Amino acid sequence: MARQGSGSIVDTADSLSTIAAAALGIAGFSGVMTAFMQRPGRLTTVESYRVAVLLGVSFGGLFLALAPMALERFDVPEPALWGRASVLMVAYSVVAVTVYLASSRHIARQAPEIFNRYLFAGIAIGHFVNIGLQLNNALRPNAVASGIYVLGLIWYLAHAAIQFSRMLFVQPGDR
Repeated sequence: MARQGSGSIVDTADSLSTIAAAALGIAGFSGVMTAFMQRPGRLTTVESYRVAVLLGVSFGGLFLALAPMALERFDVPEPALWGRASVLMVAYSVVAVTVYLASSRHIARQAPEIFNRYLFAGIAIGHFVNIGLQLNNALRPNAVASGIYVLGLIWYLAHAAIQFSRMLFVQPGDR
């Protein structure tokens, strides 16, 4: 694809690759962390939940960062490319947030000490804001469409980083 303006896939490819690598790094570190913190036997329900949330947002960020590059290979023109990528992010986000909210509600009954209601609300609101931005981007992609998409990916990395930190520093009580 010919180089276009400052938001083209060519200009954004390095950012997308960096975000994909960061997301993969967070997922990898979570595996190492889980292995070192693991007691003998299976993961508890709370541990499984925490790892699933972390992997859901980090792998989501990884694959969503690669999506525009795949769309470009199918010769999807810009800014429609960013609109279609945003459709993918909206679809993934709706499913992920639904699962996240439902499973968090269940786990909060088992281990309320790992939840900070303000942080939890902030993360949920952040996802809803991202869904709104991406939905707008999908319906009306424009000159800043790539920036909106990259902002959504950064949100995924932020959520993954928060989850990773909380897994390290906020442990459930013994039950």
